[in-house]
Amino acid sequence: MSRLHDIVENHQQLGQLTAVLTHYGVNAAFVASSLLQAFEQEAEDEAPDQDLIADLKLLVATS
Repeated sequence: MSRLHDIVENHQQLGQLTAVLTHYGVNAAFVASSLLQAFEQEAEDEAPDQDLIADLKLLVATS
């Protein structure tokens, strides 16, 4: 049950973060660009799924 609890808690925290970012007018392109920069600094074996990276790059390019 601990893993499930962690998943639910993380989801709730992401929702709260989204609310704060939206309140202050931070847009999705900025968040996507920031995530891409952070992922580029991580070791290759720690990087997230390549589909996620490709989708973030597409979002940044179209914004």
